[in-house]
Amino acid sequence: QRPLQRKIFGVINCDATRVFAALVAMLAAHLLVPIALVLVFPWNLIGLAPLFLGAALAVYAIRLFATHKTTPEPFGRSGALVTGGPFRVTRNPMYLGILVMVSGVAALFGTAGPWLVVPVLGFLLDAVFVRREEEKMELFFGDAYKNYKNRVRRWI
Repeated sequence: QRPLQRKIFGVINCDATRVFAALVAMLAAHLLVPIALVLVFPWNLIGLAPLFLGAALAVYAIRLFATHKTTPEPFGRSGALVTGGPFRVTRNPMYLGILVMVSGVAALFGTAGPWLVVPVLGFLLDAVFVRREEEKMELFFGDAYKNYKNRVRRWI
């Protein structure tokens, strides 16, 4: 059975359970394992910048998919190979946006514990979604995707 699906920004269906689990893990790390206070108020508010920048990156990428009439759903049928906008710099701007947003949340907590969750989420996104999606894209788009893959890095 598929994990619980949620609407994000009213545009994309994605597996929100992993992101939610990461946020819960960050809160738990902050409360139960306060390793070190890294950013005190008001300096922790610097986390708002990556939070909003990551959201803007993800939304921009989603809108590009809509413009090209293709699905942003991780395992949906791709109708077009999108290579413009942030896709010129990273093959995964939506996932990168999520990681940047989660980094912002870690900064907002102000302790070191929540930062431990960020690389774990990055690993899970890469292992569970990115690599499978790349295999699918090679099947759908063949040499066009292989050429794109050779030009653009997976992350940054």
